[in-house]
Parts: sequence; structure tokens; C-alpha cells
Amino acid sequence: MLLPNGFVLIGGATSRRVGFGFETVPVAVLYDPVTDRSFPQDPGTAIVLPTLLLTDGRSFGMGQAYGTSSGRSFTQTYGPTPYTNPAPVIGSVIGSTPTSSAEWISLDIRGTSFLPNSIVQLGTTKLVTIYLGAQRLVAFVPPVLRPALSAGISVGNPAPAGGTSDTVRVGFTVTVPLPISEVETGAIRSGYVVVTPDAGSAAPVSTVTYGIVRDGLVQSQAAILPTPLTTETSIVADIVRAIGRNLGIAIANASATPASITVTLRDPDGSPASPPASFSIPARRQVARFITELFPTDTIGAAFAGSVTIQSSIPVSITGLRFSGMEFSTVPVPVMGSASIPQQGPIGGANAVMFPQFAMSGGWATTLGLVNTGATSISGRVDIFDTDGNPLTVTLNGERKSTFNYAIPALGSLILAPRDANGQSPF
Repeated sequence: MLLPNGFVLIGGATSRRVGFGFETVPVAVLYDPVTDRSFPQDPGTAIVLPTLLLTDGRSFGMGQAYGTSSGRSFTQTYGPTPYTNPAPVIGSVIGSTPTSSAEWISLDIRGTSFLPNSIVQLGTTKLVTIYLGAQRLVAFVPPVLRPALSAGISVGNPAPAGGTSDTVRVGFTVTVPLPISEVETGAIRSGYVVVTPDAGSAAPVSTVTYGIVRDGLVQSQAAILPTPLTTETSIVADIVRAIGRNLGIAIANASATPASITVTLRDPDGSPASPPASFSIPARRQVARFITELFPTDTIGAAFAGSVTIQSSIPVSITGLRFSGMEFSTVPVPVMGSASIPQQGPIGGANAVMFPQFAMSGGWATTLGLVNTGATSISGRVDIFDTDGNPLTVTLNGERKSTFNYAIPALGSLILAPRDANGQSPF
């Protein structure tokens, strides 16, 4: 029997001679799994077979004793050696991502001093909980209690001593971010993202955040909003090779036909600084390049200040990133006209939005934020593709796949991010 203090009570019996007969003597041992030590208990108070843990910490058991000419049944209670329970401390609370409004949410709770009979509460409501050790609990929130998640989560340990942790919100963490292997190792994998609402559902307000991470620490990060598909845009360009100042552009073609791209480098007076760079992006593919990769070295020289005009034969998604060494920021991309994301089976359509750049591994990470600003729940899917338009499998919120379904309650939100062993995102 597992006791509230984490010890294991093991009950049994032995026989001893009494006169010309034998008597069954109950025995018990307490086992401490932390130190791997056993503690024999007083045979006068030990029970034969512990069957029930009482609320006051005592154990109740039943047994039988047999002699040479008679037998008897008996019950006993056993009070373990006095102890005090520690107070629990929550380190992080990470919720699962439900795919429908009828699905339960699981809460992965990490911390210290959890007990087998710790109680997880959502506000004042006790939750069904699984004990996975002194540093981890998993609790379950039924759909009817979802609106109460804003009340926060607490963990309580019973008396003697014990206590209740501070109340924290889902998503809370106090742990230092740990390195994430998929983020910090391997070659950089890039592509694009399409967010598609379900039929009859409103679109979430969507953002993407890019970041460079080293040893679990963010070196630089920036976020963008989606921009409509366009056939032309212009971006300011300020390039200084010696200090790593550069402009990167990403273009994604969601159409079923190729896109012919023309990039023109312009001086401050608007005149072309060189012949334009032209290339084609096949159907449903993506290209990401630095401006210094698109034009000859003698065109840009040691430095260049001006602008870049990007033109396409069909509407495409475009974004820009301005770099200064490892630091970078996003560049607002003005668009001329707009077009819907072309439909490809269940992906795309009039209400879908697109981000032309997604980067993971090699020190890069990408997170997606979805916010429901409406008064009713919304649902849909997030699809991630590689540069060739194939599904790009990544690990976000502990799930490894290329399509992530979402269901967000009214005024709720969702963050899809790579997470470390503590459930914390890199930024």
C-alpha cells in the first residue's frame, strides 16, 4: 500500500509456536523507495494485509490466524511512524491543445514535493489527477470547466503539515529554458504556413514569431502579421557587408501554376541600380534569399542604400527580414491589391491566411500565435510546408506532425511552439 508520505507499507504474516500449537503473527515493513531502505514495524501493531488507506493516514487490514485446534479472523489498524508532508511547489503548467470543444484538456504540471494524494484544483474545483512522481502530475479539465481556466491552478498536499502552492495560470513556468534539440541542432529547415478556418468558422488573428536560439537562450526574435497575396511590393534596403547588415526576402507561391518573379534593386532616386534578377517559383513552393545572393557583388559593393521592388506574374505571399549580424527584425511589406489563398483540398480559401516563411533547426525556431477575438468558438487547421511544397513535420506543443488542428473558445488564444523538457517555449 502506498502511503501519503511516499513510503510503501508491506504486510504479511509469520508463524510461531505456542505450547503444542502454532499462532499466526502479523508483521509489516515500511519501504522507502527514495533511499531503498526498509524499516521493520512493531509486530504488536502491524496488520496482516493492508487493504484500505484511511483519511487520517492510518491503514486498515484484515487477516486470519490459525492454531492447531482453532482459527480466528481479526482486523487491525496501523498508524505509521509520525511524519510531515512537504508543501508543493509548481514550476510549470502546460495545457494540451484540444481539437474540439468536447475534448478534455490535460494539464502537465511540473514542480517539486508532489505526493500520491496531492490535490490539483482549478479555482475551488478538484480535478482528476494522475501522480507521475514527486516532480510531475497530470490533471484533466472537462469541457464544462474550460471557462474556469482563468481562475488558475493550485496543488495541495494534505496534513500533517503539507500546504497549498501558489495559484498559477495555464502556460505558467518559472524554469530556465532548456536547449531544444530540434531547434538547436541539424540543418535549417524552412518553408511556409497556411492557417485555414473550418467552414462557417471565423479566422483567428494570427502571428508568427521567428527567433535565433543558442543554449536555450534567445539571441534575437521578431514577429509578423500575415499580409494578403500580392503581385508587387517595395521594401527599403540598407546593406553593409562588413557588419552583416542585409535584407532577406521570402516568397511563397500557393498557386497551382508557377510564379515568375522579378526583383529590381533601386537607388534612392528610384532608378534601377542594376539589371533586375529574375527567377521562377514552381507551384506551391517557396524561396528565401538574401539580397546579396540575388545580385552580383560588384552591383552592391561594400554597401548599398535604396529599395527593392518585387514583382510577380501571379499573387504570392512576401515578407522581409532585416539583419544586422545575428540581430534581425521584420520589415513591413506594403501590398498592391490582394487575393485569396488558392484552395487546395481542405487547405486555403477566402478566409485562410499565409506566412511565406517558417524556419526550424540549426538554431532557428518559429512559433505561431492564434487569437479568437469573437464571441463564439472557432476551429480550423494549421498546415506547414517545406520549400518544395511537401508537408514539413515539426514538433510543436509536444506533437510531431505537419498539420495542427485548433479549437479556440471565445476570446481565447493558442500558441503553437517547440517546447523543452519542462514544456517551455524558447521565446
